[in-house]
Amino acid sequence: MPLRLPRRLSRPALAVSVLAACIPLSLSAAQPASEKPKRIVSLNLCTDQLLMMLVDPDRIAAVSHLSRNEDTSVMAQQARELPLAYGFAEEILTLKSDLVLAGTFTTRPTVALLKRLGHNVLVVPPAYSLDDIRKNVRLIAAAVGEEEKGAALIDAFDERLKRLARPPSDPKVTTVTYYANNYTSGRNTLADDVIRAAGFDNLTADTGTRGTGRLSLEALIAQKPDLVVLGRTRAQYNTVTADNLRHPALKVFLEAVPHLSIPDRLWICGTPHTLDAIERLSEAR
Repeated sequence: MPLRLPRRLSRPALAVSVLAACIPLSLSAAQPASEKPKRIVSLNLCTDQLLMMLVDPDRIAAVSHLSRNEDTSVMAQQARELPLAYGFAEEILTLKSDLVLAGTFTTRPTVALLKRLGHNVLVVPPAYSLDDIRKNVRLIAAAVGEEEKGAALIDAFDERLKRLARPPSDPKVTTVTYYANNYTSGRNTLADDVIRAAGFDNLTADTGTRGTGRLSLEALIAQKPDLVVLGRTRAQYNTVTADNLRHPALKVFLEAVPHLSIPDRLWICGTPHTLDAIERLSEAR
């Protein structure tokens, strides 16, 4: 008799269900709670970098394939020395990991399956502030058994932040982030916290934008910020979504307004390297 499947079962869900049924629970990683995990897998760009900062390479079974992208990862060179994972459940199971680090919004079917099989999985939330960076360092440090190293990392982070931070001024000095496809960073974003730590006022956030939003070129020009913060240089965007960065009106505008390019890799993820973005902004300030 042929197997009948529910019509509404999606392909990813079907794959997870079939794989879970075929793999015995005995394959799930198990270790005494007192031992440090020795085969750690990271499935997220941000956990990749924090993991590499906290543990020796011989304890890392794999990092995500995004970790070697120099546009998005500060630690791309270190990642080249490590095995890669592409987020498929089958490959993670063969790695025989004793800890898997994942992000809130990435590889969710794989994470669901691994949890169902009893694997040790830690889901790390995104960093929306500088304090979230501290929280995530502590979270991962505790999971990998490196609390002292995590505490030292946070102490160094705070000491450098104290040197770089600038108080807000009166009158305000304003800035706006402006990326491909008219994206900008409003309130409750890591970029907003970085901007304010450098002594700037985030004009986009002050006009009501929360999270990542859109800012038309016309609105950017009308707001007249004291500084425009760009991501990668315009020459690096080769898609139609970056047409706004190639617009002649923007070119003319930037000839009259100070602007600064901060690499995306410094604040896509919240890591201690995010302080490099504050340093660049503080120097511009």
